[in-house]
Parts: sequence; C-alpha cells; structure tokens
Amino acid sequence: MTAGEEERLRVIAHQIDLQTRRLDEVDTALAKLVADDAVLSRLAQVVGPACAACIGSLVGSPLDFESARALEKAMGLNLKEKSSGNHKGRMHITKRGPGQVRHLLFLAALRFMKDDATALAWCRARKGYQAAQKLKAIVALMRKLARALWHVARGATFDPTKLFDTRRLD
Repeated sequence: MTAGEEERLRVIAHQIDLQTRRLDEVDTALAKLVADDAVLSRLAQVVGPACAACIGSLVGSPLDFESARALEKAMGLNLKEKSSGNHKGRMHITKRGPGQVRHLLFLAALRFMKDDATALAWCRARKGYQAAQKLKAIVALMRKLARALWHVARGATFDPTKLFDTRRLD
C-alpha cells in the first residue's frame, strides 16, 4: 500500500469505530427508554427493545387494541384472499401496517426460530417450508408472535409452548 492508501484506510477505520460507538450509545438509550415503560419492557423481553420501541411508536400500545387480531391487522399481518369471480387466489398478508414493524418482527421471528427448538420444528413441519417456500413459515411465525405480544402486553408471561400444537411435532 502507498502512504496515501494507508492514511485513507486509517481514516475509514476511525470512522467505523466512531459510528459503532454512536450506535452503541443509541442502543443503550433505546433500551433505557423501553425499560422505563411497563408495556414496552414486557414486549422487549419477547422481541427485543428495538422491535418493542418500533411497535410502540408506529402501531401504538397493544393495550389500545381490543383483540390480538386487531393488533395483527394494525401491523399488516392479517390474511386476505386475492380472488376474482373466475379465479380462486391464495392467501397473502395485507401489508397495510408500517413496514418497519414487519421488518423488525421478521428479524425477531428468525431469532426466535434460531433460539427455540419448538418453533424451528413447527416451521419445518409446515408444507410451505418443505416446498422451499420458507418465507411463508416465517410469516406464519410472525403472526403468532404478533398475537402473543397482545397477551404479553396485558401481563401474561410469554410461553412459547402455547403458540404451537406440540402434539403434531416430532
């Protein structure tokens, strides 16, 4: 490397270090804000502080919704059939809620699937997962998590075994 390239690399490494520190500060501040709110702190135990804060700011408090289905709909995770008079369509999520919430809930579902053997077994047992359409299984897990968050916000403890019918799993 030339001296100019070395200096440029040094500046880039310094900028990366600086931005990493700032990001850590933001994460710490966000975790503190979430911990100060009783409802968001319960949600954060399930999906993490970033996802909990995103749900609280973009969708509102889960306590404001009269049912788990209403919260799921506000997140854009409710199912809708795309059909016409001659064509019977498939079910799709509506995506009417904030996309950022769905994105962070998707990441939370992936982390949940990685950490919980029952969730992974449930996803693998789905037909869509076996047909190389794993995304449908993850979206189904997101929908389950969204409904569970409604109950967690009301004080129920999060129990992953309540999300799945374990009698059908291996």
